[in-house]
Amino acid sequence: MPSPVTVPDPEVNHCQNYSSPLLPSTDGKRLLEIATDFEGPVCRAYFATGGIG
Repeated sequence: MPSPVTVPDPEVNHCQNYSSPLLPSTDGKRLLEIATDFEGPVCRAYFATGGIG
């Protein structure tokens, strides 16, 4: 299934999309993802939710 947060053209480094945590909602219908990506020279965390199934 597609991830709620995408990182276009990820590189192999310590920041981009490294070990993104996933957390299902208590009812099992949604998924929270936290992903990281560079914003200029700064590594920032982004989050989003998406439906499961």
